[in-house]
Amino acid sequence: MSRNYLDFDTKKELWNSYLLKDGVTLILKIVLINVTLEGKDQLGNPQFGFQFNSVVGTRLPQEWKPLPKEEDIQIDKINDYWNEYTTNNGYLIKIKPIVSQITRTGVNDPMGNPIYITQAQPMVKTSKI
Repeated sequence: MSRNYLDFDTKKELWNSYLLKDGVTLILKIVLINVTLEGKDQLGNPQFGFQFNSVVGTRLPQEWKPLPKEEDIQIDKINDYWNEYTTNNGYLIKIKPIVSQITRTGVNDPMGNPIYITQAQPMVKTSKI
């Protein structure tokens, strides 16, 4: 199967942050890996395919104490941004994560940071430049 990969430039790629009710700030970035041109819709607009990767980390408050597992942790504050990319065929692609659930596993990584499972889907907007 042959794919029509498009070259693209990264214009803006920022970390999104989510202050959780347990005091931890979860940081998340959805990174665009590949863009393909999949054809055109009935109106002649291009249809794109995307490959993404999510990168997640944590920032702990000064007095962090390990906590047990907890599902669906409440998010107290969100700072989310659109990442922006331009394709070589003249389109602007904007991507931002939509977080549906965050679970604290009750397990810490080797540095003592709590491990969270984050369910997030990319929201994508495309427009002609």
